[in-house]
Amino acid sequence: MTLTPEDVRDVRFHRPPSDVKGYDEPPVDAFLARIEDTLRGQDGITAQDVLKVRFPPAPVDGNGYDRDEVELFLDLVATVLEKRALAEQGRLTAADVAEVGFQRPKPGAVGYDEREVDAFLARVQATLRGADNLTPQQVQAVEFSAAPVGRGGYDRGGVDAFLDQVAVALQRAAAPRPQLVPVRGGPSPAALTAEDVHNVGFHLAGGDRRGYDEDEVDAFLDRIEGTLLGADTLTPHDVRRVRFTEHTGSGYDPDEVDAFLNLVEVHLRRRYGQKNTG
Repeated sequence: MTLTPEDVRDVRFHRPPSDVKGYDEPPVDAFLARIEDTLRGQDGITAQDVLKVRFPPAPVDGNGYDRDEVELFLDLVATVLEKRALAEQGRLTAADVAEVGFQRPKPGAVGYDEREVDAFLARVQATLRGADNLTPQQVQAVEFSAAPVGRGGYDRGGVDAFLDQVAVALQRAAAPRPQLVPVRGGPSPAALTAEDVHNVGFHLAGGDRRGYDEDEVDAFLDRIEGTLLGADTLTPHDVRRVRFTEHTGSGYDPDEVDAFLNLVEVHLRRRYGQKNTG
């Protein structure tokens, strides 16, 4: 699902039943304004900020916004911001693209031709799997026809906003990645930081190769990052014995992941004063 600044600006919530207190309207409106600014690149609200926000109840003389409607909308916002953050890290996946949905244009507006957009998104998915080679420039330059008369098509703002995320993801994925695999003459594994783990990126397996499940690898990287920050307790043995589900034609390159985990294991052994066993 995509979300545009205009969608946030135009959202409306019903009043709750007269015997139920809703959320106080001004704090909700103020937070929605910050979300709108974030989608315009003028603020930095994160998915975690959205999930943690709390609003006071409406004052005695009013019943405010319906709580369920506000929370349902904020769940959508959190999902959109999370996918946006992943895209900015170059971690947008083909599955993310397959799951995206676009709203219909507003009454009187003409949307993009659905078939053309769907065909282009299929190429985006193939590129993320390593089976096509769209560039960020091609994503930014693509143009779609107007939807045929009688068919609403896809909301233009939503499609454009999502393709901006795709272009950023492809640009980040193509950028040179830090050399974190131990090489002769390279940096010492003892210098590995939580930031290194947070920023590491892996190529996709693609073609007929088998790759590691991206969600499983990402979740384990989160644990490694947490361990280096003192918020988790992974051991070198945990790193050595971890196993990931493999998929044909998708997922992270196993050689790159394994090489990086070897570096992590070496670092943790040094951190805990253990000898490397080869």
